[in-house]
Amino acid sequence: GKNELLVIPNPMRIFEKWVETPGDSTFKSKTMYVYFEMYGLSTGTSEMPATYNVSYRLKSHASGNRTSLPGQKNVRAPGSEALKVFAVDFMTFPPDVYTLETTVRDNLTGAEVTRQAIFEVVQPPPPPPPVTVLTQKQADRGYRMLKFMATPRDLSLYEKLDLEGKTEFLVNFWKERDPTPDTPENELMIVFNERFSFAEYQLGGADSDRGKIFMKYGEPEEIERFDSGMGTKPYQIWYYVSGVDGDPTKREGGNRDFFVFGDRLNVGRYELLHGTEKNGIYNPDWRKLLDLATPQTQFRPTTELKPGEQLEP
Repeated sequence: GKNELLVIPNPMRIFEKWVETPGDSTFKSKTMYVYFEMYGLSTGTSEMPATYNVSYRLKSHASGNRTSLPGQKNVRAPGSEALKVFAVDFMTFPPDVYTLETTVRDNLTGAEVTRQAIFEVVQPPPPPPPVTVLTQKQADRGYRMLKFMATPRDLSLYEKLDLEGKTEFLVNFWKERDPTPDTPENELMIVFNERFSFAEYQLGGADSDRGKIFMKYGEPEEIERFDSGMGTKPYQIWYYVSGVDGDPTKREGGNRDFFVFGDRLNVGRYELLHGTEKNGIYNPDWRKLLDLATPQTQFRPTTELKPGEQLEP
């Protein structure tokens, strides 16, 4: 305490503005109290009492503007020592760093003393909007996206939660992985949502072989597409010039990391046949799965003869 006053110090001198919320009965102060003591004041006499003036000026560090705050004049000095408590409504100040300048003038002697103190008013970000509980369909989509990033333990926990719990789980999961938490957008979540939608509608589903690779590594730098032809079935080769798994080591396929997808049944469903992913499918003989010749072998068309027929020269 200070002179029978309960003083709660704010050593950081940071004051946070806040917004009133209907129904919130929590006490939140709007006031900054400035406490200071004065020594060596004139005592005066009964015929000539001693008085002093106190003035306050506020300087904005951002703009440099100075503002005078209400002070006091001709205050009767109780003795050679005195104390003052000055209250300021910091909620009226824009977020900024300020210097509070306090000047005390002894009116009997004309002596003046000035002291300064720096404080900051901050504006916290607005509270996030209330989260709407997911529908079952949305929760299922969330689970399918989680499979590409979450641990088996997280997935098991997610499956056991109700819709409200799954909503909270997803909010926290993506929040923890937000690369720029100071911005309203979660770029990683946006990227994964876009990949998921593209894989679902363009690649036969996010759980298909092409969909899984797309979800994991994103759009390839180049795609070679080969349609079905004589002795062949459709296949695609996806190239990632920058390397996969964060490994730029070049292995084959034109010194680029790649994945080979083939439509072995010729029904539009592409399977992963070969690639350079660590611990992934690696099959240099993948062409045989598509009834393709090896790179050194050329296909030669043949003519089927019926019994009794001869091939004309």
